[in-house]
Amino acid sequence: VLVGLLMHFFISPRLSFVIILGIPTSFIIGLVLIYMSGNSLNLISLMAMLMSLGIVVDDAIIVSENIQRHLDEEVPLYEAVIKGTKEVVSPIIIASATTICAFLPMILISGEFGKMMLLVPIVITILILASLLESFVFLPLHAKHILKAKEKTLDWTKLYDFYENILHKVIHYKKRFLLIFFITVPLLIYLLISMSRFQMMPNRDSSQITLSFKLDSSYSLKDTNLLSKEYEKLLLENQKKLYIKNIDTTIGSFTDVASNSEKIENGFTLALELEEFKSDNFLDNYVNPFLNFSFDFNQKSKPRLLESHIVQEQIRKLVSVLAKKHKVLEFNVVKRRFGIVKTDIELKLSSENNRLLLKNIEYLKKEIRKIKYTKDIADNTNLGEPEYKFTLNSYAQTLGLSDKQIAEQIANFFLEKEQATTFNNEGVVKIKTQSIYKDDLKELEEFYISVDSKKIALKDLVDFTIERNFAKLEKENGQILKKVYANIDKENTSANEVLEKLQDAIKQVKENGVDISFGGEREKSSKMAEDLVKAFAISFFLIFIVLLINFPSFKTAFIIISVIPFTVLGALIGHFVVGINLNAQSFIGMLGLAGVVINDGIVMLDFLKDTTNKYEFFKKAKQRVRPILITSITTILGLFSLMFFATGENVMMQAIAVSLGFGIAWGTILNLIYVPALYATLYKIKD
Repeated sequence: VLVGLLMHFFISPRLSFVIILGIPTSFIIGLVLIYMSGNSLNLISLMAMLMSLGIVVDDAIIVSENIQRHLDEEVPLYEAVIKGTKEVVSPIIIASATTICAFLPMILISGEFGKMMLLVPIVITILILASLLESFVFLPLHAKHILKAKEKTLDWTKLYDFYENILHKVIHYKKRFLLIFFITVPLLIYLLISMSRFQMMPNRDSSQITLSFKLDSSYSLKDTNLLSKEYEKLLLENQKKLYIKNIDTTIGSFTDVASNSEKIENGFTLALELEEFKSDNFLDNYVNPFLNFSFDFNQKSKPRLLESHIVQEQIRKLVSVLAKKHKVLEFNVVKRRFGIVKTDIELKLSSENNRLLLKNIEYLKKEIRKIKYTKDIADNTNLGEPEYKFTLNSYAQTLGLSDKQIAEQIANFFLEKEQATTFNNEGVVKIKTQSIYKDDLKELEEFYISVDSKKIALKDLVDFTIERNFAKLEKENGQILKKVYANIDKENTSANEVLEKLQDAIKQVKENGVDISFGGEREKSSKMAEDLVKAFAISFFLIFIVLLINFPSFKTAFIIISVIPFTVLGALIGHFVVGINLNAQSFIGMLGLAGVVINDGIVMLDFLKDTTNKYEFFKKAKQRVRPILITSITTILGLFSLMFFATGENVMMQAIAVSLGFGIAWGTILNLIYVPALYATLYKIKD
């Protein structure tokens, strides 16, 4: 709707109708190609299509605008259609190829994140190809029947004059302008990156919150069930306040913060389902009521006014009082996560010495608790039941006793043993015995061991130790591996900031002889960074090769490709304006931006190339203002709802849209001012 209104206002109704016709045509062709490629419509592919809306319409704008320009110059209709289309075939194909080259290397991203984002480059590539087919086959047919010469349209003269005045000043002081530009923009990029926070996946409101509790090992399944009812009652008493829709309770299980479950009698889990969240944004508050129409097609009631992370913290405070009263060993309150990272912080510790490993795990947890905005601090040690271990002393060794002899006598008395077999009315009956003092250490110490004809107390023969071994073992490179987990309040800090504050503690653990490495968000983001660097390098190389095909000059290709690193500034500004942290999708958007933003530069330099004098230079530069502005604005408007009104699952694509939208806005200024200035400098065009 926004794209249509914009074009109707800025250009003639007939021209806007020809352009708008290209959207459904491109998408129909795209859907056929998506189906033929073996892919389906799903959340990711639909969001990729929404993201492509502005990109798809760009080709149609350039072709139809060029046809209309020839018609206005009194070129006959048929000739105007043919000539107008042919003139822009080369720059459009090159521009589309560079966009594909920017998005396609995303398929190199490995792991779960790569699988999740795989459809984005595939769908965008298919839609760009569909857009080319529409622009060069169907659009000229529409233009021939619909467009007319000298149709009344918005007068762009004042804008052309304003642009020319700016360009004259920039070209006159081109060396000073470029010097200031090359210093200021990189400095601003550096400052904004240093001020930004990074998180692997975006924040997302969730209607599912899980509470898990681990009680003292003395609790039986029956006792655990009785205790869980107190927590159920407390939550139900605050049901309206916390917007709780449903509570499911599972007795006999405990789920840690990393979603690892264990079956234990002294644990229980409460799975809460919250009411639907009513997002507070401009679209829902003002546009929908004005149109008397809702974009929520399911028409669900959405009574919840608090975001899930606020409800989560309220629940945590509420149950903490009861947890202290019942001396709960461990509990966590976790909302359903979106993406591939289960915990914000994950530290992997390994050592051959179990005691040393446990000691350092407790030390790390203590240090993490000191850091503000950390929560759900836990580990996966899962110690088993206490074990009594003994070693023979010197007295026992002089008597010639062995471990086996003592163990057999202890087992025969204390542990379950079959003593006899008899019969009753039902058949064979086995008679078994077991000491009722089998768990009493004092009784064990006083137990008499037969040595020849003598009886000697066990405590006089052995030295006792009590140990608890791990219930479950994970190994890495032959060593036992254990993990420390923690979550953070992402509204106030980031995983990198917390890990930075933990550096002294991590250094101390290493000095203690325990190996430590990173998992969680740090591990995933490091791997993703490697993949993105490869993708950026391949994209950059492919784009440069494609540019050389159309512009057989390294100098011209350099002018266009030099825009790419500077567009990062627009993407960073966008994240600050919208109020979101940098995340994995932000860099995916910046990768795609590399191909999209240079399209206008290609269109500009395709007209400026071979220009030798200032009159021709300014004339051709002005001719590109309208198509560049319209293509940029329509692309931004196509991303508008995703940038500012992303809710639910759409939050995953918001950062990509922000990087693209704000990057294109800043890139438009670069293509209209910086590119001509650099061209005029390198090709010695004077004012």
